[in-house]
Amino acid sequence: MKFFVLGHRAAGHHISHARLLLEDDKTYGIVATREFLAALEKEYGPLPPERSVLVLEDEAVARAGFFGALRDVLAESGACANGCELFSTGLDDFWRPLLRSALLKRPLLPHGCAFSGIWIAANFHYLPRLHPRKLLSRFVLGRILRAGGNSAPKSRIFFFNEEVYDWARRAFPDRAESLFWCPDPPTHEDREFHPSRMPTEARMLPGEAMLLMAGRHGLRKGTVWATRAFRDWRGVPMHLVIAGDSTRCPTLEEDIRKLPPSIRVTRLNRWLADEELDALYDAATAVLLPYRHFGGSSGIFVNALDHGKPVVAPDYGLIACRVRALGCGSLYSHDSVESFRDAVAGVAENPSKYFDLSKASRFLANNSKQAYLKAIHERILP
Repeated sequence: MKFFVLGHRAAGHHISHARLLLEDDKTYGIVATREFLAALEKEYGPLPPERSVLVLEDEAVARAGFFGALRDVLAESGACANGCELFSTGLDDFWRPLLRSALLKRPLLPHGCAFSGIWIAANFHYLPRLHPRKLLSRFVLGRILRAGGNSAPKSRIFFFNEEVYDWARRAFPDRAESLFWCPDPPTHEDREFHPSRMPTEARMLPGEAMLLMAGRHGLRKGTVWATRAFRDWRGVPMHLVIAGDSTRCPTLEEDIRKLPPSIRVTRLNRWLADEELDALYDAATAVLLPYRHFGGSSGIFVNALDHGKPVVAPDYGLIACRVRALGCGSLYSHDSVESFRDAVAGVAENPSKYFDLSKASRFLANNSKQAYLKAIHERILP
């Protein structure tokens, strides 16, 4: 049986997890768009020539749709002749076609091809019990789970969010054998966690706190919201570093100009290599996660933990649960800029107070790259 990583969205989490799987086992193939392959090779170098690569051409996707092009490529290659499994690092991105397939009982993929992957979305889990979005999301996920991907063999679904995983197993006991919790590893190269990376006053510039916001920035990431919240900053002098693509924040430069003189800003509006990001995490006092959505997972959160840095995050969702359990940051009231500034001020003035080294170390051991790969290998491959 052949195993293919599905590359569809050229974004950080999807690229890094595809790389983890492809680097670990040289027999894995990849089915991906040209854009995804270009992003993967830009970040991690060219794929070896012996790797099985199936390309979803832009023209084919435009003509037949994503799954139409996918079916054609699989059929032409003969990949499904002896059974194959496609593994998506963001299965919930396909919830609409998966739901349509479940309702109409029409398989998305050729016979013998399973469609498995990681279900990241978890916003619905933290909404009020009778909220329409919560009811709709549970219905959608339930239909998809019951259909099992409408494929033979049945698909497997992994969850980063342990709370959604526990709920899914209770709600759909007949599918429990195909549902798994999946470790959430750091997205850069694994290094040995060491207490020297834990924040201390000695590692800070005199009188200045460095706060890092990293990733692909947009409205849902809260980058603009957080920057505007600092207009009335009265805390210690601060160096705010905004690292990663922020082109989706068109007002950000103007918002930065309106900040008080006590805040200096470095905006790195580009792709950053792992080495650059590691250096920024190491230099940071704390990492800001001012997310405007509930969030099912965050690679930035795990990376912050891996570098011994406390986070500042809103008081809901999985990240908030992890911050409380691990003692690795400060939480603020979601819509309150005053609460956000207070949380930042506390961490900036005494970061070590907000980081429990022993709990962070245990979490990282349970969510290492090795644990992630072990989970995939044991439950997906024969």
